[in-house]
Amino acid sequence: MSVNKDYSWGYAPNSGTYPVTLTVKDSRGFTCSVSKNITVFQYFKPEGILSLVRQNNFEAPTTLSFSGRYATVNGQNAISSIKYRFGKTTAERDTAQLIDITSQTAISPDGIISIQNHSVGSFNINITYEFELQITDDKNVSKIYRTLSQGVPILAAGTNGRVGINCLPLDGTKLDNTSTRLQVNGRIQAYSCNGIRGVADSYATVDNAYAASSKLTYDLNSKISTLTATLNTIGKTLFPVGSIFITTVEKIPEHSLAEPGKPGEPDVFLSV
Repeated sequence: MSVNKDYSWGYAPNSGTYPVTLTVKDSRGFTCSVSKNITVFQYFKPEGILSLVRQNNFEAPTTLSFSGRYATVNGQNAISSIKYRFGKTTAERDTAQLIDITSQTAISPDGIISIQNHSVGSFNINITYEFELQITDDKNVSKIYRTLSQGVPILAAGTNGRVGINCLPLDGTKLDNTSTRLQVNGRIQAYSCNGIRGVADSYATVDNAYAASSKLTYDLNSKISTLTATLNTIGKTLFPVGSIFITTVEKIPEHSLAEPGKPGEPDVFLSV
C-alpha cells in the first residue's frame, strides 16, 4: 500500500455499521493500528406504483398517480427530475417527447415520492395507450411502465334501443327480433333464487339463444305457462261450458216491503 492512495475491497453486503482496522508495520517489525467505524447506507433505484385512471373508469379524461420511494443515502442522494410520455404503441411511446412534472410531484427528504391525480389529458376510449414514467436521481434513471386500457362502462345505452354491460353496445341500422338488444362482455352467471336454479357458468353464444340468466327467466316463463294451461284444463273439466248454477241468497227484496213481524221471501238467482 502507498500513502495518499485510495483502495477498494468491494461492496458492503448490507447497510449498517462496519468496524475497520488499519495496521501498519515497519521494516523493524513494529506495528501500529487504527480502528474506525464506517456506516454504509442503502441505495436502490427509485421505485413505486404507477396508476392511470379514466374519469368514471371509462371516459376520455385521464389522471396519473404515483406512489413510491427513493434512497436518500443519508442526504447524499436526491431526485432531479420526474417525466412521462405516452403513445398508442410502445414504439410510438419510446420516441415521444418527455413531459416534465417534477414541480407537480411531492418529494419528501425521507425518501417518499407522491403524485396525486395529475391530469394528463383526454384519451380516446376505444384505444389503448402505453405510458412510461421516468424518475431520475443522482445515480440512475428508473423507468416504470403502465397501460391505459380502453374505456369500459359498467352499463351503457346506445342508439336503437341497445344496451351494453361491461362494454359499449355495437349499434346498427337493423332493429328487429333477430338483432341483439342486450350485449354483454364477459361471463354471465345465474344464482339460486328461492330454490330455483338457472344454468350457471355459461357463456352467451350465437348458437345458444339463452345465456345463463336468460335461461332462468325462460324456464320460469315456461313453467308459469304450463301451470296456467293445466289450471284452465282442470277448470274446464270440473265446470264445462254451459253449466248452470243455482244460488240462493236470503234477503229482503228491494222491490217489496215485508209485513211487520214477517221475514221477507228469499230471492232466487241463476248463475250461468
